[in-house]
Amino acid sequence: MAADERWWQPMPAVSGPLRAGAAPTPDRYRWMVESVQEVIFEADPTGAWTYLNPAWERLLGHKVEDSLGRGFLEFVHSDDQQANLDVFLEVVATGKEKCRFSARYLKADGEILHMEIHAWIFRDADGHPLGSTGTLTDITDRVRGEEMLRHRAMHDSLTGLPNRSQLTEHLTAQLVRSRAEGTAVSVVFLDLDRFKMVNDSLGHDRGDEVLMTVAHRLQRTIGPDDLVARFGGDEFVVVLQEQDVRRVTALVQRLRSSVAAPLDVAGRRLALSFSAGIRTVNQGDATETSIEDLVVHLLRDADAAMYGAKEAGRDRVHSFDDDLRHAILGRLDTEADLRHASDRHELVLELQPQVRLDDGATYGYEALVRWEHPTRGRLLPSLFIDVAEETGLIVPVGRWIVEEACRMIAMQPASVLPRLSVNVSARQLGSGLVADVSEALREYGVDSGRLCIELTETALLADIDRARASLGALADLGVKISLDDFGTGYSSLGQLQRLPISELKVDRSFVGRIGTGPGRALVSAVIGMADALGIDTVAEGVERPHEALALTELGCRAAQGYLYGSPGPLCVQAALPAQRAEPQTRSPVDH
Repeated sequence: MAADERWWQPMPAVSGPLRAGAAPTPDRYRWMVESVQEVIFEADPTGAWTYLNPAWERLLGHKVEDSLGRGFLEFVHSDDQQANLDVFLEVVATGKEKCRFSARYLKADGEILHMEIHAWIFRDADGHPLGSTGTLTDITDRVRGEEMLRHRAMHDSLTGLPNRSQLTEHLTAQLVRSRAEGTAVSVVFLDLDRFKMVNDSLGHDRGDEVLMTVAHRLQRTIGPDDLVARFGGDEFVVVLQEQDVRRVTALVQRLRSSVAAPLDVAGRRLALSFSAGIRTVNQGDATETSIEDLVVHLLRDADAAMYGAKEAGRDRVHSFDDDLRHAILGRLDTEADLRHASDRHELVLELQPQVRLDDGATYGYEALVRWEHPTRGRLLPSLFIDVAEETGLIVPVGRWIVEEACRMIAMQPASVLPRLSVNVSARQLGSGLVADVSEALREYGVDSGRLCIELTETALLADIDRARASLGALADLGVKISLDDFGTGYSSLGQLQRLPISELKVDRSFVGRIGTGPGRALVSAVIGMADALGIDTVAEGVERPHEALALTELGCRAAQGYLYGSPGPLCVQAALPAQRAEPQTRSPVDH
């Protein structure tokens, strides 16, 4: 475009500020154009600069006289040039009059500025472009602020690793690619072993230091195309572009070695480990499941495999397989069915007699829950109580057991059912157990002395202060308290002295070894300690006459087990002569 054909002619320099209210003049327009902070440009149909105001030099450092005649793409970052050229060509070809886009421009010193471009296209009567004019606005601060917000939204604030949101996006993209190109994806779910001990002993600030160190070690161990994210707490997830289980396992072993390197925290030398679960996508997953569902399934399955490694003893690596899948599905089915078991009257209580060793008289029974499943038949507690504990269903199930026990006591005279013991869990202690027992006793008009609450030593130690408060309230109601499986949880003598316990149950594993010297000495010590505290002892799992004889010689007052009767309905138990039952094979664990 010739200078005399330009739609706007440069004007002479202004000799000073304009007087307010002055009539518009060419000088005034020129002063306005040259004083604004935005770059105002004019370009010919090829995109070469024909005019740039002084803001060009102020913002980018390029001299105006050196920039005129050069194409605008020369100043655009190489990674943005093609996109900007595409926009330019599209505008020229489609006849648009204006456009808006952004690009990274290079300053004279090499620094990058983010610029937003507003351009207006001028055309002749036939629609051919004559040139363009517009503005370049520095939006660097805005872009960096948005990038910071995006980074915060997609990264963990403590470790700087990708967070769960970015993990989901990355895994989704990798699975789309896997489906399109046949590449592989594996997910590794990591959980630090015993990390709670670090927080409890050294404090959460030191725990945060450990997490940051672990994050750095994981990050530097993975490959450039892999991703490690903090899933939450002390859990991390690694996404690998690898399907061969051996190579994935080899990488996980390198991760283990990296994390296990000694770490100095607060003057202490820590040795860390983690448990890991691996889930690898297979062809069936890639074609039969939606991407959204597959993301959920991979994380869930890797998490399940990790918990399998935890249960196997920690500091292990497990891979998800069909057996684990079936086990998980089975647990899900068990949970779903258990939610309605009591409403459908599928739960029942069977009673096992408890007898005095001196005269063989039955002084009480222990209530053991059974599940009459509509399709799986009779289920012992070992097949569903763990699920109830994990899901919290143990609270409503335990409430039903307490109510049913009180109902059974109310239906029988003390001569037939002198006392009934029921097992409770640690979860129940913090979920209204005292209120549940009080309400059941009141509803059925039961003598509280005929009800005994059994709590395992492990459950007692889970929260000793809460247990002490709850057991004290139960004792105030007149309910008996029994400590089950004694000797397996390492409770102290001082703790026992502060609890309203009326009896200790000697664990069946000790009774089974009573024929040996060390086993007999251990049982004798438990009985002696209980006697010193004024607490009765009841031996569990008594199956053979020589065990009953040894217990009697050691001063144990009572026992229960298959030697005296297996769990069953009350009418059957009442008909059994004391100490007449034949020894039977041990059943699965009832508690």
